[in-house]
Amino acid sequence: MSLTKTDYNKSFKEITKSIEVIDAKLQKVPEGDLRIWKHRNSYEYCLSYVNDEGKRVYKYLNSASEHDLSVYANKMYLHKLRQALASERWALRVLAKVDFDKKGQVYDELPTRVQSIVKPLYTSTAHKIEEWYMAPFVSNTFDFGSSAGYVTELGEKVRSRAECLIANELHNAGLKYHYEEQLTLKNGKNRFPDFKVAHPKTGEYYYIEFFGMMDMPEYSENAFIKISEYANDPVYSKMIFIFDHKNAPFSNAVVKNILKQFFV
Repeated sequence: MSLTKTDYNKSFKEITKSIEVIDAKLQKVPEGDLRIWKHRNSYEYCLSYVNDEGKRVYKYLNSASEHDLSVYANKMYLHKLRQALASERWALRVLAKVDFDKKGQVYDELPTRVQSIVKPLYTSTAHKIEEWYMAPFVSNTFDFGSSAGYVTELGEKVRSRAECLIANELHNAGLKYHYEEQLTLKNGKNRFPDFKVAHPKTGEYYYIEFFGMMDMPEYSENAFIKISEYANDPVYSKMIFIFDHKNAPFSNAVVKNILKQFFV
């Protein structure tokens, strides 16, 4: 899986922080640089620095100068590490500006008649999401019985008022989703997370599970069992859990904040 712009920006910040830490350490080390060259089957070490008269002088570091060798060896390492990090940061800055979806958008921007003739070599993220959204899928065979259920803005029936609110927030945010699409875990068990949502920029799929009665012991126990199953599956990194408890009630604001954090 390729890195997203969010990944690039995160790496950029982490590298910048590392460079700041290195710079702070370098400010505390004395002047001078370590020079190393190979002599026969061993190495010789020399300290190079400018004296008070402005002349560059060299001081050999022998076994009695173990402390100096340690100080300047670490300084040399930090300098080289900083150069490597700076180079990597520069590359990330460039890559973060690249629109990797552009090659797929070339086909999307063609007239419909031309699209019917051309066989695209690349498809855009938006195109892939639309194909997924329109394709049939295995869903939970929940029987609403005589209950009218709750109907979303898209006309779907869902189990609860909270799920209806989540669905409407997804729709209002312009996100494509499937309600209770079957998910087969690595242990072979089929689960039906409440929502499978496509990230509009990366095309990655996330799952939203709503747990609505966490103040009820039996319900919360079953919820933790389900969460444990997800935690032991690779899908866990793409799971989003939303809870409702009498002491921490569910609200639209919670959903809006989650969507902002994961899908912007």
